[in-house]
Amino acid sequence: MEEIKEDHFSFEKNLSENHKKESELKRRLEAIRVQTYNRIKDNPEVKEFLKPYNSFFYESFLQSFAAGKSLWVGLKDHYKERQVQNELRLMDTGRNALACLLKKKMRDIRREWGAGSFDLPGIQTPFNFMLLVDKVFEVEWIPAIDESDLECLLAYVAQHQGYDLSFQFDNESLRFEIPLWLDSSTVYESKDSFASFHNTFTSTENLKVLPDKRGRKAQDYVKAYAQKLLDEKEAKIARGELPPDTEIDLRPFPPSGKSWFIEEFILKFDERETIQHYRNYKAYHKKGDDEDEDTISDKVQTILVQLEHLDVVLPVMANEDWRLALIESWEAYRKVSVSRAIQQAYEDYLFHVDTGIAFQSDEIKPETLKKVNDLKERFLNGRELLGEPRDFSI
Repeated sequence: MEEIKEDHFSFEKNLSENHKKESELKRRLEAIRVQTYNRIKDNPEVKEFLKPYNSFFYESFLQSFAAGKSLWVGLKDHYKERQVQNELRLMDTGRNALACLLKKKMRDIRREWGAGSFDLPGIQTPFNFMLLVDKVFEVEWIPAIDESDLECLLAYVAQHQGYDLSFQFDNESLRFEIPLWLDSSTVYESKDSFASFHNTFTSTENLKVLPDKRGRKAQDYVKAYAQKLLDEKEAKIARGELPPDTEIDLRPFPPSGKSWFIEEFILKFDERETIQHYRNYKAYHKKGDDEDEDTISDKVQTILVQLEHLDVVLPVMANEDWRLALIESWEAYRKVSVSRAIQQAYEDYLFHVDTGIAFQSDEIKPETLKKVNDLKERFLNGRELLGEPRDFSI
């Protein structure tokens, strides 16, 4: 028993240290991004440089460039290191797989709650769900993960097509949202997603047809206030107090996916050494301007980079095309690796449940907090506009 405890605490220590490193790296990348964006956002020469391009994408290009530079510069010493840390990354993948499962359970509960099937302690509006989606390991009314849930996760891995299972879980957990109003237009589950697989595996697809009465009511308040703002704006335009809305900009989008454009922008508006960091980043990822992300060549290059830093012997399957043989073999290896990571994360999860030690949750994203606070204000204004109490009772 003592050995088991030591193993679990060792696993927890590694996971905690990895989480700390990731957090520090994210803060460093964010600092570079913010510094870069603040330096170029109001630069008149930058505006002049982008004048030939669609103004609608002006802001998004600046944000994209700033985020890109944070990777080229902030990760310049980490490309190889991150490959060496493959096992630690797999631990994160296992944890994110559990998070995907709990988030999907939360959305299913949200659908039934929205239909008025039951009430939940401490839950008054859809805003509560929107804020709790990144805290799922702490929410007591989500049923605990059990053997049937583990079976579902492992079955998903077994049938998954594509070599990047880690990205699938990591990305789906990161981007998972519970919108204000649950509707086919606000919730998209791709056919390859875990959420979609979970619907079929657990026979919960029918929950999608439940009417989201509570969410729709909240949405109506928000829309009522939005319509008031629109009416006021149109009235001001009619009185000449505001200029009319600009016409649709038909100029081309900035070619932000082209190296020549990025390098020209760097030369004009950034430090010269940033170009080399950018080129190193591109070379490391083996990505040309016109290369399709899903080409066989791209997959092979990615796999070879991974294998270079893994202490494993990869049995290669038979195939007339060695590239396809490598891809198939890598997919099989990754399925086994990710399955083991999920099982290890599940054991760690059970250990936390048994001992009462809190399982580490993510922090609420700043953009989520801002979005929800903005919606709350519109919700209250909408209720007041419709002659109802300025509170969250629905």
